[in-house]
Amino acid sequence: MEFSFNIHSLFGEEISLVDCNCAPFRKVSNEPLDKNLTKVIDDLGEASAKAQGLHGPITAAYKLRNSDHRMYILKDAQANSGKGAAVGFIKVGTKKLFVLVSKLCCNYQSVRASCVVTIRVGVQVVL
Repeated sequence: MEFSFNIHSLFGEEISLVDCNCAPFRKVSNEPLDKNLTKVIDDLGEASAKAQGLHGPITAAYKLRNSDHRMYILKDAQANSGKGAAVGFIKVGTKKLFVLVSKLCCNYQSVRASCVVTIRVGVQVVL
């Protein structure tokens, strides 16, 4: 996914971690960069929802800020005339799951487990 701005200021590595602070590769907040990062996260979430046929995105910057989820974003540094492109992401975190304890009495127990929450890779990527 290409953007009008250079994403190298947001993502210093080929794979960058973004957590609830929404500030990868930087230690301090910077308003223009924060807006650009929000756009990248939101646009990736929209593309993921569209690819899955969902009514709305499950990945958005505001949701990431209010969770313990971590998002790993893959970039292609050479794409978009050298400005880079976000080509995919994987989001991980803890989720509340229900596990069947006994088949006899349909007894379920709630557990918090580490999970892959969502994933998206652009169609042009060959792994």
